[in-house]
Amino acid sequence: MLSERNYRIIAPTKIDIYTFKVDHERPLFGGNLGAGIKLTNVITDNDYNFFNVIEGEDEVDVDRTNFYTYDEKVGAGYLTYNKQLGKWGMQAGLRGEYTNSEGDLKALKPVNDQNVQRDYFNLFPSAGLTFNMNEKHSFQLNYSRRLDRPSYQDLNPFEYRLDELTFQKGNPFLKPQYSNNIQLSHTFMQMMTTSLSYSRTTDMIERIVDIDAANSNAAFITWRNLAEQNNTSLNIGSPIPIAKWWNAYMNLNGYRTHNQADFGDGKIVDVTIYAFNGYAQHTFTLPLGINMEVSGWYNSPSVWGGTFKMEDMWGVDAGLQKRFMKGKMNLKVSVNDIFYSQKWTGESNFGALYMTVNGRGDSRRFRVNLSYNFGNEQVKTARDRKTGLEDEKNRIKS
Repeated sequence: MLSERNYRIIAPTKIDIYTFKVDHERPLFGGNLGAGIKLTNVITDNDYNFFNVIEGEDEVDVDRTNFYTYDEKVGAGYLTYNKQLGKWGMQAGLRGEYTNSEGDLKALKPVNDQNVQRDYFNLFPSAGLTFNMNEKHSFQLNYSRRLDRPSYQDLNPFEYRLDELTFQKGNPFLKPQYSNNIQLSHTFMQMMTTSLSYSRTTDMIERIVDIDAANSNAAFITWRNLAEQNNTSLNIGSPIPIAKWWNAYMNLNGYRTHNQADFGDGKIVDVTIYAFNGYAQHTFTLPLGINMEVSGWYNSPSVWGGTFKMEDMWGVDAGLQKRFMKGKMNLKVSVNDIFYSQKWTGESNFGALYMTVNGRGDSRRFRVNLSYNFGNEQVKTARDRKTGLEDEKNRIKS
């Protein structure tokens, strides 16, 4: 028996961001003292209208149609101090943040109403130490504690239906994640940098796929706070001059990630993965003033979204570049994902749900770019200035 179900969704979102930021820096005791304050207010209005289309007519679905507002106010202040003492350099800082937020869901069916209010204050210390031993060796040790808030869309509890058996929804109860990070780095000949890092993140924000309680045959995608994530990594990166006409850059990163959480009812996350990734870029200077670039990357099997164990991925890109008319005209020809290898495959075993996933994007592309510079190359461009909106804008998903 064949059947069909049609529905229409109208879901406009409005996000207003207001910030005020003041910074000040001055010399003190042979070093530099910095101080600043930042005030932020973010207001989001989300209108979700779900219509079942029956015989060409729209019928409002009262179980899904609702309106969600989110209001977040953050006040922050910081102090930093840095000083150089011969071969040693030091930096220390302290940032304090107070947050007041409210998320309010008003539904056509009042039993679906939700209201989440939060008030919290946190301190975030940071410190750094550098030692320039000689011209060949330098060392750097850094520590920081930081906070990452969820995106505004991930806090929105609307249910976006992907198909009849899968839907996606946000989580208004998402808490920010906190991470403590420490890194020791060594630079050799101002070229090769080796870094050993460790981070511990609590309330890690990750994507989780679970079974719908109202329909055991349906699954939903949402965001949850894991108990914690522990990550240890070793990274090596360096330019490699091979010949006058051939330069390369290599980067290798190996890491261990452990995700763990217990959401009750047998829904336990305990995933450990040892993985690595690598990137290589080769640049060739060819006759007739042509430059060629070939680059490639590889990701070993890894973990994604809290519970998904993903298989390996890789890709190769290449391009040619030629300048004309005394360098004013530039022609670039490039191909991305030459071998059409950028596909992803993985599996998740969480609670009563076992899921395998695979897919790929439009990764293989051929591009031709022709540009001409009409201006004076000696004219300096304006300095890129930060506005204070960067952190908030990064929390908006496209």
